This record gives sequence, C-alpha cells and structure tokens, in this order.
Amino acid sequence: MRLKDKERALTQLHDDRLNLIGKMAASMAHEIRNPLTSIKGFLKLIRESLSVEESSDKTLRYLSVVDNEFENINMQITGFLSFSKKRVIEEPVIRLTARQLLDSVISLLNPRFLSENVNLTVDLEDDAVLYIQKVAVQQVLSNVINNGLDAMEEVKHEKEMHICGYDRPGCYILEIANNGPEVNPRILDELFEPFVTDKEEGTGLGLAVCKTIMQKNGGEIGCVTGPKRTTFLLTFRTHSGEPES
Repeated sequence: MRLKDKERALTQLHDDRLNLIGKMAASMAHEIRNPLTSIKGFLKLIRESLSVEESSDKTLRYLSVVDNEFENINMQITGFLSFSKKRVIEEPVIRLTARQLLDSVISLLNPRFLSENVNLTVDLEDDAVLYIQKVAVQQVLSNVINNGLDAMEEVKHEKEMHICGYDRPGCYILEIANNGPEVNPRILDELFEPFVTDKEEGTGLGLAVCKTIMQKNGGEIGCVTGPKRTTFLLTFRTHSGEPES
C-alpha cells in the first residue's frame, strides 16, 4: 500500500511538472512570437527594398543567415509548445515526403556540419509520404541531430553522422546515427523523460519535447547506444491521420 501511495505521489509530481512546463511554454510563445513576427515582416521588407546594386552576394548571404536563425528559434518554440494543452496553438497536419522533411532541416544545420568537420551521409531507401506537423517534427530532427553533433565535440577521430530511412509495414523509420561516445547507461531507460540529462548545462527537456511531438504525430522515438555508435530511431505512420491529443 505504501509503494502504491508513493507511485501515485510520484505520478502526480510528474504531471504537475508537465502542466507547469505547458503553462510556461504557452506564455513564452505569446511573448516571443509577437516580436518574431515583426522581425520576419521587416526581413521581407528589407529584401524587397534592396536595389539591384545593393543586392550583393554578401548582403543576401547575411539575410539568409538571419532567416535561418529565425527558423531555428521558431522550431524551438514549436517544440516547447508540445507540452501545452492549448489546442488553439496546434499546427495543422500536412502531407510531406521524408526527403522534403530531412532536406528542410539539414539546410539549416549544414553550416554546423561544415564548421565542425562532420561527415554527413544520407541514405533514403524509399521516399515515403508522411502526414505530420511539419515545424514540430522539424524540431525533433533538429534536436536529435544537434545532440549528435554535441556528442561528437570531443571525438578525436573522424566524426561521422549517418541518416538513413526505410519502409516497414505501416510505418517509415528514420535512423540518425553518430560515432560519438555512448549514452550514459544510468539515464538510458529514462532518456526521454523531463529533466533527465547528463549535460552540465542541459535542461533535460529537449528529448522529452521530442517524445511528446512524436506521440502527437502518432509516432515513436527510441535510442540504441554502444561504445562506437549511438542511433536514434524515429518511427512515423505512413497513412493519413490526425495527431494524438
């Protein structure tokens, strides 16, 4: 009886924490997205107001960097909103191919691959049609890829990341593997729970956000790790459907 009471108390504490995160996320979205909308609008005006002479490669390149960083911030906000229960801020489900999804994320992260000398290989056996919340799932991919890049920061040998995609009955699986150190065995079983992390400055929310987003999109996320390779598996349904509430 004491064990059951303790389990109930822990479950309630867990739910209270998630509820608090959801309220914070909704408040953050309102406070941050308003100025972001203005920034995006002015970026568009700047592009349109530039004359042919002013539209140098350097200027356009700088604007592209700002655009990319804007999208990164937007994805982060969307990710944290996955904890919120307010349906009004849910984005719609759209039809998207796996390659379109992956390309949209890699294009944003490509500068980091180049600057950190990481060899990226992509192998999509099939190009399945997915029905997902695009920006939210982009955040999942971005988070997992960035975590892999973080893990390889101390790697002395050649850094490698391999992304592959393949069909299975009723689903499509994306594997994102890196040759960094293995995930700490102490936290592996709770890796996708809130506040679980082995990073010194980590919040422990990133992978919890990923799990929530995948569940809302009818999918799953898992991790297999070892001394030479760590792989995150994202499983997507390949038929049309609404995300879970």
